[in-house]
Amino acid sequence: MENLLTVAALEKGTVTITPVTVDLIELIKHLVVVVQPLAIERQISLQYEEPKDFAAVATGDQYRVYQ
Repeated sequence: MENLLTVAALEKGTVTITPVTVDLIELIKHLVVVVQPLAIERQISLQYEEPKDFAAVATGDQYRVYQ
């Protein structure tokens, strides 16, 4: 429900977005840490191998990118 409200606010232009460069590798590492306990609870193997010499960045809202 909150996502629908956010979309509606975006369409009305009432949401302030603060764009920043996001390191996608760091974002993925963060997500693995967050999701790992749920994976263990459900007996799912979750593995992540960080790529060597690879940079991946994107632009996203600094307050919503980790949601």
